[in-house]
Amino acid sequence: MKISLRKILFIVSGTAFILLGTYVSITGIGLQLLLLLLFYAMLSANLWPDKDCFDWKNYQNRQIVSGIVVSIVLWASFYFLWRDSEKGQQILQKLLGAQHDRAFLCLTIIGAVLSLPFLMSAGRWMSDRMEITGEKNRWMQTFSERLWLLCLLTAAVGVLLQIVSIFSKETWVDEAFSLAMIRHDYAEMIELTARDVHPPLYYIILKSGVEAVQLIWPAAPAVYLAKMISFLPYGLLLIFCVTKVRRRWGLEVMGLWAVCIVAMPRMIVYGVEIRMYSYALLFVTIAYFCTDELMRADNIRTWILFTAMALAAAYTHYFALVAAGALYFMLLLHFLTGRQTKQVVWTVLSGLTVAAGYLPWLLIFIRQLRTVGGDYWIPQITSGTVAGYVYFAFGNGVLFVLCILVVSRLLSALRFRSTDGTGEMLALMGIGVPIITALIGLGASLLVRPIFIPRYLVPGFGSLWFGMIIGLALLKNKRAKVMVTVLFLVVCLANMGEFARNEWIGKVQADRLEEMLAENGETIFITSTAFTQAVLVEKGAEAYLWGKEVDALSASVYGDNLKGGSSLHEVEQWVRAGRTVCFLEENGYLSVEEFVQGSEMDYEEIGAYKAEKMAVFYELK
Repeated sequence: MKISLRKILFIVSGTAFILLGTYVSITGIGLQLLLLLLFYAMLSANLWPDKDCFDWKNYQNRQIVSGIVVSIVLWASFYFLWRDSEKGQQILQKLLGAQHDRAFLCLTIIGAVLSLPFLMSAGRWMSDRMEITGEKNRWMQTFSERLWLLCLLTAAVGVLLQIVSIFSKETWVDEAFSLAMIRHDYAEMIELTARDVHPPLYYIILKSGVEAVQLIWPAAPAVYLAKMISFLPYGLLLIFCVTKVRRRWGLEVMGLWAVCIVAMPRMIVYGVEIRMYSYALLFVTIAYFCTDELMRADNIRTWILFTAMALAAAYTHYFALVAAGALYFMLLLHFLTGRQTKQVVWTVLSGLTVAAGYLPWLLIFIRQLRTVGGDYWIPQITSGTVAGYVYFAFGNGVLFVLCILVVSRLLSALRFRSTDGTGEMLALMGIGVPIITALIGLGASLLVRPIFIPRYLVPGFGSLWFGMIIGLALLKNKRAKVMVTVLFLVVCLANMGEFARNEWIGKVQADRLEEMLAENGETIFITSTAFTQAVLVEKGAEAYLWGKEVDALSASVYGDNLKGGSSLHEVEQWVRAGRTVCFLEENGYLSVEEFVQGSEMDYEEIGAYKAEKMAVFYELK
């Protein structure tokens, strides 16, 4: 009877954990259902025997305390993300009525309490002192030995999806900015970058790559080439994975890290986005792997590579510079703790070399800081914003909790000196890179003004997932490792499915927009948003920003087709002169009725198209 009750409690607790952890259900319940099915399938397969189910007497104090702490963190991230989400508030009001805030608070607290037994069990599975052996687990041994191949095949599917997505002309405002930048010569491009808020290395790489290919194939569309060049770092990381990582850490780590590179939350998206994040990810990740060799042996070539990658990261993105700085900090701390004087000197010399190499850009960086300090577009930091960092990095609270449990297990191993500590230190350093980056970004945002958004975490994601995988590889419990690997695959497959769906929809919408613009080559477009205007102008259209003046930097980057400050009288004159003029009505902005009010113009809808966002196009008469 007691065993049956424990199993019922275990099922209820696991279900509560998944429901509370999968706050991706704000946008859909697909992943949540997949995780629940996985959980119940593992129960039915008897992966957890009776002694693994919740039994209060078998838990140590540290496992109980860690379970309580993790449940509190899980609750906070779930509650504040939903509470501060506009869409989440709408859903809660429909489900719970006018008093939804109080009811939602009570329900989430109950969910956190119910999830506690499962979290304590998960902590126990990751314990160094828990090792399960026996005849009945031979199938687990066989399955775990072949799981790396399934991971590698999944990664290959993800790469194929990314390659297919390269041949889409869909862009958003930042990608349009990148494409517009590389139309200038190198001197102009660097000068324009200095007036923006990013370093210039990515634009130099992008322009060089596009021009090199177009020398051979002049008709090649720049948007395809730009996406392909932005994808190259992922290809390089995968090559590194199947060579260096395989030789150093084995097939299991190689397979799991390959699928994480490709398809963990945000990774698959930023592999083909025409921005600097894939290169920032490459430079920071290679620098991170250098720290592994530097902690094991003193090698001048590795120091040179580490320094070069840190400097390249600094010239690619400012928060890639922060991520590289986090690596220096943790490496220096490791050497100081171990009283390795020679390595401390080398670390300081390497850091000074990066600082010297960054001096040519330092004055520009200080000037850019003044721009950010005066007027910047990033919104204020709230509790929901912080929870949004977690959602961005992990996609759901289940992976977030897993990360906390892995960190807890690594710290425990170091405390009890159960190993030499090299693997644990490398894993903690990898997980620490995005954590330190987020803390610095959050601190600067609170002390000065908001300067940090979730996608600035991307440079540290390669090290984050490798640190997680090393932490899992060091586990003795094969059942726990298989369970987590299958969980990773489920999450990655869900991400790949969502990516494929979004990319297909985006490609269809982009093709429709391209056809419409080709048919209306002389049309004047009027929009209320600078984002939509930028995307249209990058595609060669003439677009006016209604009621606003175009900022000087955008005018310099995009050229003459980017215009602003037109009047209603001027628009009427264009129509009377026979020009085709279209007004774009976007949700939340000026409507076409409001636009034509007080004039003699009428309008006719010609279709809905997506530039930056979906907009209804009206031809003015």
